[in-house]
Amino acid sequence: MDVKSNNFVRVNLFNSNGDEVETSFNSLTYNKAMDLFDKGQNLSEQKKYLEAINCFTKCIFLKPNNVQFYIERAKTYTEIHDYKSAIVNYKKVLAIDPKNKIVKNYLSDIYHMTGLVFYRDGIFSKALTHFTKAFEYNTTNATLLLHRATVWIALKNYKEALRDLLICEQSCEPYVYVIRCQIYLCTPLFDLEKAKNELQIASRYPEVPVVQKLIKQFDQVLLQEKIKVNNLIEFKLHQDALHVLNVLIDMSPLDIDFYLLRSKCFRLNSNFPLAVKDLMKAITLSGGSHEQAEKELSITFFEIAESCLKENNHNEALRYYRQAIKWKKNVQYYIRRGDCYHAVKKHEKALKNYKTALELSPNNETIKKRLAILYNEWGRILFDKEQLGLAEHEFTRSIEIFPFAKVYHNRAKTRFKLQNYHEGLKDLAMSYYIDKNNESKELLSRMAPQLLGDKPLVEYLENGGYISQKQERYENITRSSSQLEYNRNDTSPVLEPRSNTAVEKQLTRLPSINSKVTLKE
Repeated sequence: MDVKSNNFVRVNLFNSNGDEVETSFNSLTYNKAMDLFDKGQNLSEQKKYLEAINCFTKCIFLKPNNVQFYIERAKTYTEIHDYKSAIVNYKKVLAIDPKNKIVKNYLSDIYHMTGLVFYRDGIFSKALTHFTKAFEYNTTNATLLLHRATVWIALKNYKEALRDLLICEQSCEPYVYVIRCQIYLCTPLFDLEKAKNELQIASRYPEVPVVQKLIKQFDQVLLQEKIKVNNLIEFKLHQDALHVLNVLIDMSPLDIDFYLLRSKCFRLNSNFPLAVKDLMKAITLSGGSHEQAEKELSITFFEIAESCLKENNHNEALRYYRQAIKWKKNVQYYIRRGDCYHAVKKHEKALKNYKTALELSPNNETIKKRLAILYNEWGRILFDKEQLGLAEHEFTRSIEIFPFAKVYHNRAKTRFKLQNYHEGLKDLAMSYYIDKNNESKELLSRMAPQLLGDKPLVEYLENGGYISQKQERYENITRSSSQLEYNRNDTSPVLEPRSNTAVEKQLTRLPSINSKVTLKE
C-alpha cells in the first residue's frame, strides 16, 4: 500500500524472509535508482561487468539500504572473480538483513570456492579458514566438512579430520569411508582392522571409481605388511612379528599366507603345538592340500623330533620323525630316523632308513658313512662270536660303501684268523696308507716292515701310475676317512665318496707272507 505525503512516498518492502521493511525515500530518487538498477542488470547480461558494477554503485549511493542493489553488485563482482569485493557486499546485506538465508548461501559458496583454490595451490592454512567460514554460513552443507577434512589431513591433524568425517558421515557416502580408510592405512593412526571395516562399507558402492582404487591400495598395504613381517622374522623379532600377524589374521581370517608366517614365528620360538595348529588351519582353508603348508608341517615335526632326540627321548623322537616323513619325504629325515634307531640298537630299522635315504640321494657321502659304520658294527659282533666268514662279509660291505681305515684293519684281523694272509696284508697296508697313526702300524711292522716308510710304498704305487696322478685324491681320503665315528647332530652333506679300488689292486702285487703271525686281540 502506497501512502502519499508531502511529495514523499511510503512503500512497504519485504526482505527475503518475508519480513516487512519500511523505507521512506523521495519518489524521484527511488525512480532514478531503479532505472540505474535495470540498466546495470542489462549490462551484466551483456557481460559488461565493470559498467554494470558502476550502475549498481550509483544505485547504492542513492538508496544505501536496498539489499537487492548489494546482492546484484556482489554477483557481478563474482563474475569477474573479485571474490573479496563480493564478500564485502554480501556482508553488507547481512548487516541490513541478518536473517537472509539466500545471501548466507552465496557467502558460503564463495568461501568454499576460494578454499578449493587455496587447497589446489597448497596453501592449506587459508583453505582451512575459508572452508570453516563457508560452513559457518551454511551448516547444512556436509560437503564443506568433507573438504575441510581433506585439509586437516594435509595439515596432519588426523583427529580433527576424523571428527569432521563423523559429522558428515550420513550425507557423504561413500567418500567418508574412503577417506577414513586412507587415514587408517597411510598415517600415524595406522590401524588395519579399522581400515578394513571402512573398506567393507565403501565396497557397497563398487560403481564408484575411487572405491576400486581404494581396494587396490588396501591389497598393496597388506603386501607391504607381509614384507614387514618377513623382515621382522629375519631379524629374529618374533614377538613383534606375532603382534602384527595376530592383527592381520583377525582382520583376514581366510588368508593362508598369514597362517604360514605365524606358524614360522611359533616354530622359531619352539612353540611347536601352535605352529602345527596354524599349519593345519592353512591346509584346511586350502581344501585339504597345500604344498607349502605341508612342507612347513614336515619341518616342524622334524624339529620336534630333533628336540626329543637331544633329550634322549627316542620313542617320542621316532614318533615325530614318522610324522615328518608322512608329510614330506626328505633325505635328512630318513638319515636322522636311522640314527635314532641306531642309538637304540635297532640296526635293521636303521639300515632300512639309511637305504631309503641312499635311494633318494645316491651320491650322499653322509649316508654312505652311516651304512659303512653299521656294517662294521655287525662285522665286529660276528667277529666276537667267531663267525669269521660272516664278519668278513660285513666288513667288505662296509668297505665297498666307504673306505674307513678302521674297517680295513678289522677285515685284516678277520682274514688273518681265516689264515688268508695275503688278503689280510693288503687290508693292513690299506689301513696304514689311509691313516698312518692307527693301530695297523704295529701289526704291519712285524708282517711287512718294508711298507712302513712312505717312500717304499709310494714308490711301489708310483710304479703303478697312481700316486703321481691321484695323490691329492688319496690324501683327501686319508683326511676324511681316518675316523670311524660321526656326529649325530651333523646331517650336512659331504663330498662324493672316493674309491680305493685302484690302490687295492696295486697292493695285490705285494709279496705273500708264508710265515704265520700271531694276532693280538
